[in-house]
Amino acid sequence: MLNASIRLARSTLSARSLLIGVALGSTQLGCPGGSSTVPAPAPNTTVTYNPTAQGANGTFTFDIICSREGNVAVASAFLAWENKPTVVACPEVTYIQVVRTTDSHGHEGAQSGQQGRMTPDGWSVDKLNTHQGGGVWYPVKNDGSYDPELGAPGQTPGGNLPRLDDNILSGDSHWPITYEYITCAVCKSGASLGQVLDCVYWTFTFQGDGSASNPQASVPTEAQKASFKDAVTRWNAQAAGSGGAQPPAPTLIW
Repeated sequence: MLNASIRLARSTLSARSLLIGVALGSTQLGCPGGSSTVPAPAPNTTVTYNPTAQGANGTFTFDIICSREGNVAVASAFLAWENKPTVVACPEVTYIQVVRTTDSHGHEGAQSGQQGRMTPDGWSVDKLNTHQGGGVWYPVKNDGSYDPELGAPGQTPGGNLPRLDDNILSGDSHWPITYEYITCAVCKSGASLGQVLDCVYWTFTFQGDGSASNPQASVPTEAQKASFKDAVTRWNAQAAGSGGAQPPAPTLIW
């Protein structure tokens, strides 16, 4: 989560958007389509993109709702992973996510602690300092409990789908800016603790006018997987020097 990014539950999005509109003046909603299949919206509307990626062990589906609220561009992403029946059994599946942003200033972290664990090519575990108590897991709070405004865990095989809700906001001083994520469904408990079940790379760009374009999702390349592993390794190195304040990631099994 970088720059001014925050996360909200789907149920709170409309109410919060209204409040931002009041604070910033008249609300300007709408992201011109980044795909020929998504038309440019009428004024005061939103556009939803639905990229899908077939992972090695299941399917990642997205609702990415984009809008512009005054001088703030918004992309609300709701991700779920549906596993194949042959996936290893796990009673608690959730996510570890790494993020990279690129704007005219290069790669930037939201806080000094996040910059301190950034890879040379700009990736870091997508947790701010204020969330370190929950470790690398998303959507887990400082106290280790799940935050329903950030998502929910799932189970394999079958059962509830693990969900991730990510609300990304960017002020106009950073436009154009590209957000990239590598999100892996990982077993958080049980005999398969640390088993990486599936991964997806997803990205979009806020253009110079605040519109969102080019939302896409795909299976991570080997280079992207290497960046994910490096970001987690750097998280663990930072955790080792935190005096227990920052829990390390478990040993990941690929």
